[in-house]
Amino acid sequence: MSTATPDLNGHKVPQMHQRSDSHDYHSRGIYMVTLCTDGRLPLLGTLAGDSAATAVVEPSALGHEVLRCWHAIPELQRKLGASKSERTGRLCTRDIRLLAWQLMPDHFHGIIFIRQPMDIALGDVIRGFMVGCTKAYNALLAAGGAAVAPSPQICGAPNPAASAVSPASGPLAPAGSSLAPGGGRVGWSAYLREGSAGGSLAPGGGRVGWSAYSREGSAGSSLAPGGGRVGWSAYSREGSAGAEESLPPLLCAPLRPLWQKGYHDRILMHRGQLQNMIDYIHDNPRRLYVKRRHRDLFCVQRNVIFARWSFSAVGNVSLLDKTLVAVHVRSYFTDEQRRSYMNGCIIAARRGATLVSPFISEHEQRVRQAALLEGHTCIQLCPHSFPDLFKPVGDLFDPCSCGRLLMLAMSDAPAPGERRITRAECSSLNAVAESMARESIQTQHPT
Repeated sequence: MSTATPDLNGHKVPQMHQRSDSHDYHSRGIYMVTLCTDGRLPLLGTLAGDSAATAVVEPSALGHEVLRCWHAIPELQRKLGASKSERTGRLCTRDIRLLAWQLMPDHFHGIIFIRQPMDIALGDVIRGFMVGCTKAYNALLAAGGAAVAPSPQICGAPNPAASAVSPASGPLAPAGSSLAPGGGRVGWSAYLREGSAGGSLAPGGGRVGWSAYSREGSAGSSLAPGGGRVGWSAYSREGSAGAEESLPPLLCAPLRPLWQKGYHDRILMHRGQLQNMIDYIHDNPRRLYVKRRHRDLFCVQRNVIFARWSFSAVGNVSLLDKTLVAVHVRSYFTDEQRRSYMNGCIIAARRGATLVSPFISEHEQRVRQAALLEGHTCIQLCPHSFPDLFKPVGDLFDPCSCGRLLMLAMSDAPAPGERRITRAECSSLNAVAESMARESIQTQHPT
């Protein structure tokens, strides 16, 4: 069951609890995981760039530590599995590859490949990662509270906004090795693909945002932190011999939390989904840049009134003042009737109407896609309320940023995970869309 914690504005932020009840998380699989900082504090980095195309997140000192902990996962888990095999006499293989990642100011995305069944679950791996990051966070606080200092360099050039913390020594030092792509360059997501050239994490071409590839079986030492760096002792629930010896006394005390409780995961289930996951996390800095420059279009507005309905809204509310045309492709339409109806909707949009619908069926989604591609406007009805940090995703994000989309939530009830919409909800939303279209015509052309 989900819980919530307040963010910086005192709003409730849902905790990241989402698991599939039917999936075995010990099994082979590819997962996209998302972790948010406690209270959504922007501790991990700052957004930089003078356009959406050049937007990049500059890691803070803490952000660098999070990336190091992430890169250490495969080798550390391999060693822990080998250690458990020796103790128990049973083979405990933990073969993990990191496919992609993206650091953001207040959250982290990573795609992880469990290559064969393990003796522990994905949750054990991620909790170990979270503990390691939390230890690094507390060590940085003890070293002077510079955990949110931006990276001293961006792509080898001095960063005028950098912290005064010296990168040359101490736990704040960037890795300067294969742990940080390109010597600590930022905004990098790497794919550790089987069989690719063994160049560790050094990217070719040296451009920010490029992917790096590492060959299966490359030297495990390149992923292990050197010199017992603070926060890097075995951060798995399994523990490790001598792990506490390198920790400062502070870390023996209760730790200040870095992450929200729990995390979100998405399981790769079908062909093409991996590339979609990769594209999504790589596009995070650009979307954040766009959101910050169009805050009015991406903030959730409550109690938006239209006729007799009250909505929560995200997007361009002024679309409610236009003539609305409902889109509802009936299941009993013949192929010719369906084509004619869908073409009629697009023609209405070309004449200046705004299409309104829950856009549930495949055919209705094709109408929405065609209308938005042509630069027209749409209102999408949703069955459940928006959380405070809601944003449109996929092909709805850019139309929202341009003021061509409005999303309306019909209920204050939170969305129940990722379950499919019910037939009753479909019928109710379609009825509301048709009523809204009639109301708009009466308002625009009163008799």
